Amino acid sequence: MKHFDTGIIHWITRRGGLIVNAIWLATIGFAVPQIWPLLGSPVWIKALAIAGVAFPAIAGFILAPRLDRSFERFAAARLSEYGMAHVKAIRKTGLARITRLHAEAPRTILHGDFRLDNLFFAADGSLAAIIDWQTVNRGPGVLDVAYFIAGSLPPETPEAVVDDLLRGYHDTLVAAGVEEYPFERLLADYEEGLLLLLHRMSGLDQLEFGDDRGVALMDSWFQRFDARLQRVPL
Repeated sequence: MKHFDTGIIHWITRRGGLIVNAIWLATIGFAVPQIWPLLGSPVWIKALAIAGVAFPAIAGFILAPRLDRSFERFAAARLSEYGMAHVKAIRKTGLARITRLHAEAPRTILHGDFRLDNLFFAADGSLAAIIDWQTVNRGPGVLDVAYFIAGSLPPETPEAVVDDLLRGYHDTLVAAGVEEYPFERLLADYEEGLLLLLHRMSGLDQLEFGDDRGVALMDSWFQRFDARLQRVPL
């Protein structure tokens, strides 16, 4: 898949799931009168058989709208008003923007979860190893850069420090032979990458954070991410 984005999967799960459930319930409504005589007796066996196929579809209708709102509820308690404005805006434009970024920005191997917890350093401070490659993909390298910066830097870090880090990354790209990709374009793509990570995070509707440590980790991540969003225009 050339333009893969986990937000697409989440959209299909939510909207597509409702469509499948609707078809499934309609099928059940048509089929029940036909199969009822074939299920034998007693009646409670028939009832359990029908419930076994009907309940998942009914539950989908009940739970899907609640799941759809759960990310916004979770984010609203942790993001600023400006950050939440981006959440609502990116829901409408995310798919088009990820397609553009994949088509126009330099592409490479993406780690997908590029953060300090997945990096090992040698005694001299050099990078020794990168672990946790379950989400490896191919796409714009700036997505991993945005993910790393947003998830690693303390909220109070000045944006001038961020620009210095991005300048170092751009210098490395140029040294590696990447052409016709000015620094100003990288800055724009970095901000776009922040928004697309926000779009991808809608998948949090389906994640379980586990114990208090997991919730604390996400609290810290949202705080750092919100600080980086402040530079991104609406």
